[in-house]
Amino acid sequence: MADVVEDFEDATLNITVTDGGNAAWARSSASAHAGSWSFKSGTITHSQTTDAIVDVPAGATTVQFWYRVSSESGFDFFRFLLGGTQQFQASGTVGWTQSAVYDVTAVSTITFRYLKDVSDTAGEDAAYVDDIVFTVPDPPPAGGASAAPILNVAVDFENNGTFVDISAYLMSLTIKRGSSRVEGPLIRYEAGTCELTLNNSDRRFDSTNLEGPYTLPSGAAASGLQQAVSNKVQTYGHGFTVACASTDPEVVEASLRDATVTTSSSTSFTATKPTLIAGDTVIALQTGDWGSASAMGTPTGGATWQLLTSRDAGTNALHSKIWWKVATAADVSASNYGFTQASDSDGVVIIGTIKDATGTPTFDSVDNHGTAFFDTPAIEPAGTADYELRFVAATGGGSGATWDWSGTDGPYTEAEDAQSGSFTTGSMAHKSLSGLQSGSGGTLVKPMRPVRVRAIWNSVTYDLFRGYVNNWHIDPDGPNKSVATVPCTDAFKLFSRFDRRSADAVSAPSELTSARINRILDNAGWPASLRSIATGDVTLQASTLNSNLMEELLLTNETEVGELYMTGDGKVFFRNRNAINNDARSTTSQATFGDGGGSELPYTGLPQSDDDTQLVNRVIITRVGGTEQVAEDVASQNEFLVSTYARTDLLFNNDASALNMAQWVLSLSAQPEQRFESIEIKPQRDETTLWTQVFNRLIGDRITIRRRPAGGGTMIEQDYFIRGIEHQATPGAAWITRWTLQSTASGGSFFIIGNATRGRLDLNPLGF
Repeated sequence: MADVVEDFEDATLNITVTDGGNAAWARSSASAHAGSWSFKSGTITHSQTTDAIVDVPAGATTVQFWYRVSSESGFDFFRFLLGGTQQFQASGTVGWTQSAVYDVTAVSTITFRYLKDVSDTAGEDAAYVDDIVFTVPDPPPAGGASAAPILNVAVDFENNGTFVDISAYLMSLTIKRGSSRVEGPLIRYEAGTCELTLNNSDRRFDSTNLEGPYTLPSGAAASGLQQAVSNKVQTYGHGFTVACASTDPEVVEASLRDATVTTSSSTSFTATKPTLIAGDTVIALQTGDWGSASAMGTPTGGATWQLLTSRDAGTNALHSKIWWKVATAADVSASNYGFTQASDSDGVVIIGTIKDATGTPTFDSVDNHGTAFFDTPAIEPAGTADYELRFVAATGGGSGATWDWSGTDGPYTEAEDAQSGSFTTGSMAHKSLSGLQSGSGGTLVKPMRPVRVRAIWNSVTYDLFRGYVNNWHIDPDGPNKSVATVPCTDAFKLFSRFDRRSADAVSAPSELTSARINRILDNAGWPASLRSIATGDVTLQASTLNSNLMEELLLTNETEVGELYMTGDGKVFFRNRNAINNDARSTTSQATFGDGGGSELPYTGLPQSDDDTQLVNRVIITRVGGTEQVAEDVASQNEFLVSTYARTDLLFNNDASALNMAQWVLSLSAQPEQRFESIEIKPQRDETTLWTQVFNRLIGDRITIRRRPAGGGTMIEQDYFIRGIEHQATPGAAWITRWTLQSTASGGSFFIIGNATRGRLDLNPLGF
């Protein structure tokens, strides 16, 4: 690892900087994070910018730095951009703060920008950066250059189905799903876990920070932050929330009467007037991407328009304004409304009319730069009978931009979605707040919030984990740095906490294992959309379901000897006992890993074991209500002493099934087995082939392993089932995947004459 570090202590810089804007950044001894020097923004006046454009060193994968701001809060900003796409901004008084770790593999420059609005000055009127660190990994071995996927981490802070992207703050993660160790033919899959390490330097993940972004204002109706998703990553963006109070909610509540959208690249244009009557509240979003916001004059037509709020990303960037008025007779008679914008600007105007509303609308807005996940903020409306409009505006994502509001609470109903040419795009969604309860405010950083982790590689999105936060553990590291460690667990945690009351007992008839699993999940209210349940092969005896839900699920699966676990996208997954002998992904090897080069995929770790953890030579199975069934291997007992596996809780319908299971277990486990416990893969060593394996292999997949012993000897070749999956990843840097393995000879994959994979006696046991 050869990092490029710039601490500005020497006048000869280790980085290449190009000046931009109206003034140049320069070394300064006025303030420093460490040492005596830092890099300070140039001196500018109102409506000007000062840029330091830094070339990304060759081979660099990530960058991290410290910054400090002293400016007019909310008006003059420090901004950080990757290749022209803004990542974050800061304003006001911000002490030395360490940034998140940013992936720079796809850009050639980064930019530090300080910009001022049209008036006023506060503080030092400057921004500083210091201790810039570019990570430059050692060259990878032959076979492929290092290239990590994009990690996407999102949290449903309000527990309402709206996931908020927090990927910019991710420092590292570890995900584990399936079984961590295979100790016999009956595998009990564990709850999946995920541990996130997050940059908390601005205290956003600190539940005591009631000024942070993940909070609800006191007294607010809990509609909260809602997020619209664009199909394109946008360079600049704004999000607006506007709420209109009902005139008399006990008689009739406010609602959307009509909405229209108009796009134009002209400096002056007419926008289609929506249906309205006198007394309606009229709300308009006007947004454009060129020139300055001052070119957007007050609209014409009907009663006088008033400016409600606005957002401005700067000259030739994105300008958005929310206009409003109460319709009069002049609006009823007006044919259309007139709008103006700068020359060469692509503009979008969305107009909505709200009936049965009164008073000045309540509003708030946020920036959404350099992202596809657009926040529209939580506000404190006049009451829970308000009607809300949510607007998003953006530019820089290219042509074909569309918006998706389906992840919002409710969800909100999209009324308009349009793009002007290949540039400015806007959308509006709406919803009544009727029935929402006012809250006492406070933090949204709480345990049990839903978490979603995905990876995007080669333009394909892969679900890696879906679960719930266990804890937000904050670990301060000095006065200006803080790390949040966030352990999470999948839905098995919910099931393990679900104990039935005596009044909740359910009588289950004799039925297939799949029907029993669905019955248990139905009782718990688990959605059918979050299940993938194959038809079972075993008929269970009638039972009373009166215990712990997780134990009931596991007992059902272990009677079947199937597979039961949570998938990466949050589904309860069940595969029957015969799938391992019927499904192609288990009967045919999906990949060959070895140390011989050529067509063998490389691995980096392959621990080998030759122990007695899977040795069983006496099996005692007694079904509930049945008689004891025993299978023994005397020869094994004479050589290795007695090793027993016993169950008395399985739900077979008859003793013959219990005896068959005892004999099956014995056939697989009567002899100790030399085996590989797990395999470790570093996909950056051969990105073309290994990333595909890392993301597409499933629990239960069959792979082949070839190992040539150190010092010589016969090559070991054995087929294995994947029984557990673990990922360790740092954004833009190292990625390690480990699979827990079970030998096919101990996993029930039986010999089949004439089968290319399973027709080899050394790799498959004989069936019965």
